[in-house]
Amino acid sequence: MEDKQKQEECSAIKKQETKTYNINEVAEMTMLSDRTIRNYLRRGLLKGKLKGGAWCFTEEELSEFLTEDYVKQAAVGKAEGIVARFLDEDKKSMDSLCTIYDMNVREAEEGKSLCEKLLLEINTEESNRVTCSYRYDAKKGTVRIILSGDADKVWKLLGILKSNRLESV
Repeated sequence: MEDKQKQEECSAIKKQETKTYNINEVAEMTMLSDRTIRNYLRRGLLKGKLKGGAWCFTEEELSEFLTEDYVKQAAVGKAEGIVARFLDEDKKSMDSLCTIYDMNVREAEEGKSLCEKLLLEINTEESNRVTCSYRYDAKKGTVRIILSGDADKVWKLLGILKSNRLESV
Protein backbone atom coordinates (compact mmCIF):
# COMPACT_ATOMS: atom_id res chain seq x y z
CA MET A 1 0.00 0.00 0.00
CA GLU A 2 2.75 2.41 0.95
CA ASP A 3 4.71 1.60 -2.25
CA LYS A 4 1.68 2.40 -4.39
CA GLN A 5 1.29 5.80 -2.71
CA LYS A 6 5.00 6.59 -3.29
CA GLN A 7 4.67 5.60 -6.95
CA GLU A 8 1.67 7.89 -7.35
CA GLU A 9 3.57 10.75 -5.69
CA CYS A 10 6.54 10.11 -7.97
CA SER A 11 4.26 10.13 -11.03
CA ALA A 12 2.71 13.41 -9.87
CA ILE A 13 6.18 14.96 -9.49
CA LYS A 14 7.25 13.73 -12.94
CA LYS A 15 4.09 15.20 -14.43
CA GLN A 16 4.90 18.55 -12.80
CA GLU A 17 8.46 18.44 -14.18
CA THR A 18 7.27 17.95 -17.77
CA LYS A 19 8.41 20.87 -19.90
CA THR A 20 5.54 22.96 -21.19
CA TYR A 21 5.33 25.68 -23.81
CA ASN A 22 3.09 28.72 -24.03
CA ILE A 23 1.35 30.23 -27.06
CA ASN A 24 4.17 32.69 -27.76
CA GLU A 25 6.77 29.91 -27.74
CA VAL A 26 4.67 27.80 -30.11
CA ALA A 27 4.24 30.85 -32.36
CA GLU A 28 8.03 31.40 -32.41
CA MET A 29 8.72 27.77 -33.25
CA THR A 30 6.23 27.66 -36.10
CA MET A 31 6.53 31.26 -37.32
CA LEU A 32 2.75 31.40 -37.08
CA SER A 33 1.05 34.27 -35.31
CA ASP A 34 -0.33 33.80 -31.82
CA ARG A 35 -3.74 34.53 -33.34
CA THR A 36 -3.32 31.57 -35.71
CA ILE A 37 -2.26 29.37 -32.79
CA ARG A 38 -5.38 30.43 -30.89
CA ASN A 39 -7.53 29.63 -33.94
CA TYR A 40 -6.00 26.14 -34.07
CA LEU A 41 -6.84 25.76 -30.37
CA ARG A 42 -10.46 26.84 -30.92
CA ARG A 43 -10.82 24.40 -33.80
CA GLY A 44 -9.34 21.56 -31.73
CA LEU A 45 -6.33 21.17 -34.02
CA LEU A 46 -3.93 21.94 -31.16
CA LYS A 47 -4.42 20.31 -27.79
CA GLY A 48 -3.34 21.94 -24.55
CA LYS A 49 -4.44 22.87 -21.07
CA LEU A 50 -5.55 26.19 -19.69
CA LYS A 51 -3.67 26.84 -16.43
CA GLY A 52 -4.21 30.06 -14.55
CA GLY A 53 -5.63 31.74 -17.64
CA ALA A 54 -2.69 30.78 -19.89
CA TRP A 55 -2.45 27.95 -22.39
CA CYS A 56 0.24 25.34 -21.76
CA PHE A 57 1.36 22.62 -24.15
CA THR A 58 3.42 19.56 -23.29
CA GLU A 59 6.21 18.35 -25.56
CA GLU A 60 3.93 15.50 -26.66
CA GLU A 61 1.09 17.87 -27.56
CA LEU A 62 3.49 20.19 -29.35
CA SER A 63 5.18 17.33 -31.19
CA GLU A 64 1.80 16.01 -32.37
CA PHE A 65 0.82 19.49 -33.55
CA LEU A 66 4.12 20.11 -35.35
CA THR A 67 3.83 16.87 -37.31
CA GLU A 68 0.47 17.86 -38.81
CA ASP A 69 0.64 18.65 -42.52
CA TYR A 70 -1.18 21.99 -42.22
CA VAL A 71 1.36 23.21 -39.63
CA LYS A 72 4.36 21.99 -41.64
CA GLN A 73 3.03 23.64 -44.80
CA ALA A 74 2.41 26.95 -43.03
CA ALA A 75 5.87 26.95 -41.39
CA VAL A 76 7.61 25.94 -44.60
CA GLY A 77 5.73 28.66 -46.48
CA LYS A 78 6.85 31.31 -44.00
CA ALA A 79 10.46 30.09 -44.08
CA GLU A 80 10.50 29.91 -47.88
CA GLY A 81 9.13 33.45 -47.92
CA ILE A 82 12.22 34.69 -46.05
CA VAL A 83 14.54 33.10 -48.60
CA ALA A 84 12.40 34.21 -51.56
CA ARG A 85 12.31 37.84 -50.35
CA PHE A 86 16.09 37.76 -49.95
CA LEU A 87 16.58 36.40 -53.48
CA ASP A 88 14.00 38.71 -55.08
CA GLU A 89 15.30 41.93 -53.60
CA ASP A 90 17.26 43.57 -56.43
CA LYS A 91 19.18 46.16 -54.48
CA LYS A 92 20.03 45.72 -50.84
CA SER A 93 20.50 48.77 -48.63
CA MET A 94 23.38 47.01 -46.82
CA ASP A 95 25.55 43.93 -47.14
CA SER A 96 23.13 41.08 -46.63
CA LEU A 97 23.34 37.40 -45.86
CA CYS A 98 20.75 34.61 -45.87
CA THR A 99 21.63 31.21 -44.42
CA ILE A 100 19.92 27.96 -43.51
CA TYR A 101 21.30 26.14 -40.48
CA ASP A 102 20.17 22.53 -39.99
CA MET A 103 21.10 20.67 -36.83
CA ASN A 104 20.36 17.33 -35.22
CA VAL A 105 18.98 17.60 -31.70
CA ARG A 106 18.22 15.07 -29.00
CA GLU A 107 15.07 16.89 -27.87
CA ALA A 108 12.99 19.95 -28.70
CA GLU A 109 14.38 21.86 -25.71
CA GLU A 110 17.91 21.84 -27.13
CA GLY A 111 16.87 23.64 -30.32
CA LYS A 112 14.44 25.90 -28.48
CA SER A 113 17.19 27.04 -26.13
CA LEU A 114 19.37 28.03 -29.07
CA CYS A 115 16.46 29.81 -30.72
CA GLU A 116 15.76 31.79 -27.55
CA LYS A 117 19.40 32.97 -27.44
CA LEU A 118 19.15 34.07 -31.07
CA LEU A 119 15.86 35.88 -30.52
CA LEU A 120 17.27 37.65 -27.49
CA GLU A 121 20.14 38.94 -29.64
CA ILE A 122 17.89 39.76 -32.61
CA ASN A 123 15.49 41.74 -30.46
CA THR A 124 18.19 44.12 -29.26
CA GLU A 125 18.10 47.50 -30.96
CA GLU A 126 21.29 46.94 -32.92
CA SER A 127 20.31 43.51 -34.27
CA ASN A 128 16.76 44.17 -35.35
CA ARG A 129 17.64 44.04 -39.04
CA VAL A 130 17.56 40.23 -39.10
CA THR A 131 14.69 37.88 -39.83
CA CYS A 132 14.72 34.48 -38.15
CA SER A 133 12.76 31.31 -38.86
CA TYR A 134 12.81 28.33 -36.50
CA ARG A 135 11.30 24.93 -37.19
CA TYR A 136 11.56 21.74 -35.13
CA ASP A 137 10.84 18.39 -36.78
CA ALA A 138 10.18 15.81 -34.07
CA LYS A 139 10.15 12.85 -36.45
CA LYS A 140 13.58 13.68 -37.87
CA GLY A 141 15.01 15.07 -34.63
CA THR A 142 16.15 18.20 -36.43
CA VAL A 143 15.91 21.94 -36.12
CA ARG A 144 16.12 24.30 -39.09
CA ILE A 145 16.98 27.94 -38.47
CA ILE A 146 16.91 30.46 -41.31
CA LEU A 147 18.60 33.81 -40.75
CA SER A 148 18.39 36.68 -43.21
CA GLY A 149 19.42 40.32 -43.05
CA ASP A 150 22.40 42.52 -42.24
CA ALA A 151 25.51 40.38 -42.99
CA ASP A 152 27.42 41.40 -39.85
CA LYS A 153 24.44 40.59 -37.62
CA VAL A 154 23.82 37.21 -39.29
CA TRP A 155 27.53 36.33 -38.89
CA LYS A 156 27.30 37.25 -35.22
CA LEU A 157 24.23 35.03 -34.79
CA LEU A 158 25.99 32.15 -36.56
CA GLY A 159 28.83 32.58 -34.07
CA ILE A 160 26.34 32.27 -31.21
CA LEU A 161 24.92 29.11 -32.78
CA LYS A 162 28.37 27.60 -33.27
CA SER A 163 29.62 28.35 -29.77
CA ASN A 164 26.45 26.98 -28.19
CA ARG A 165 26.62 23.82 -30.30
CA LEU A 166 30.23 23.25 -29.24
CA GLU A 167 29.19 23.61 -25.58
CA SER A 168 26.45 20.98 -25.95
CA VAL A 169 28.76 18.37 -27.54
